[in-house]
Amino acid sequence: MQISSALIENIGQDEIKRFLKRRGISENKTGQDFSNWLSDLMNMESLIQEFEQFCYHALMYGRRKFIRSYEIKNTRVLKNEDIWFAKLKREFHIDSLNFNDILKCHLNTGEEWKIAAIKSCFDTKGELEKISILFQCYVCKNGNIETCTYIPMELDLKNKILLIKSWRRIGLEREQEYKYNFLMDKVFKWLENNLKIEIKKCQFNYKSTLSRMNESLIKELLDAIPASRELGIIQAYFPVVEATILQKINFENKYMEDEKEKLPENIIKIQNELNNLVTRAIVSDYFFKRNYDSVWDMGLSAIVNSVKLSELDNSITIVKSENNNKPVFCGKPFLMLLGAMENSKQVDSLCISFTQRGKRFRVSYDATKEDYLSVGILSGQEDFCENDYQVIWEMLKKYEERKDISTEKMVGKAIGE
Repeated sequence: MQISSALIENIGQDEIKRFLKRRGISENKTGQDFSNWLSDLMNMESLIQEFEQFCYHALMYGRRKFIRSYEIKNTRVLKNEDIWFAKLKREFHIDSLNFNDILKCHLNTGEEWKIAAIKSCFDTKGELEKISILFQCYVCKNGNIETCTYIPMELDLKNKILLIKSWRRIGLEREQEYKYNFLMDKVFKWLENNLKIEIKKCQFNYKSTLSRMNESLIKELLDAIPASRELGIIQAYFPVVEATILQKINFENKYMEDEKEKLPENIIKIQNELNNLVTRAIVSDYFFKRNYDSVWDMGLSAIVNSVKLSELDNSITIVKSENNNKPVFCGKPFLMLLGAMENSKQVDSLCISFTQRGKRFRVSYDATKEDYLSVGILSGQEDFCENDYQVIWEMLKKYEERKDISTEKMVGKAIGE
């Protein structure tokens, strides 16, 4: 059986080598081209089935690290397997809702896409509960080199979630036609037109969820620094400092209220700014003689790398660390973030880092689209798998529910509210 170079490219030689090593097969020492050497190995019948299953999981995840998550409204009609089978058979000439034809699936001249594999799961009533489809799509690389890419789709009818994933590959000709966003749109539009999938508009909810995640992770960092426990003590002096500033400086817009000099809050909230300044000093002091990498030894669930906030005056604040790789509290932008958090409960996008399987993952959550949440795995893992996605998704979901009142007050205290 000949294994195509396009399939190898979509999975990655290193990942395939790791699979073979786990099966006790050493590296190619024959001098053959990797594709031909791998094809010769597939003469072993026992290896073919294992390799095909490996390919399925690698193409459903692996390099497909850019994910759209839609929330589905009309799940009842989508549980009917007959509707799925009829629509897919008419368009893609399939014979079953359960098959894996990855090794034999090749696009013929003029074909735009095919289905390489489908996996369906049913509930105790015999109704469709989950369906995963692996689309094989034609693309053209620079130099007019014809190849393909794979776009996985997973619909979980129990949790009412639709996922469409892609590999953000570069070096394609006619990118407006073959780039990953276009192909993801193509899959969604087919589902929408043929299966009448209806989605919820959840942008506001996701922005609020990202805001809670951002606040919680900042609070988690502050709680891990011993000096932050004295922040409440120093806050008692802020009214005195504010009164001194207003007394000594002839501000044009200051006024008297309850026998106290004040400035309009839309100019500045002096006590909040003092709180943010001291908070920034606490963090800077803690890391002054420490390497910022020591943050990984603080027992934090994740660290914030960058955040884009929508403020109350409709302005946008983007706070990020150097190259979005370091923690956002590494420099002066952290003070900007603390100030922006006072004026916004809506986060457009958030980039965080955390440790999973002994590896560091950098993940972005983007709620700037009305119809879906975008999730991007920005770190270089080639072996991204289903368990990794579950961790990424659960990290988001735990901030969806209403925050505990005491936690909310503590966060507000930390950011100067």
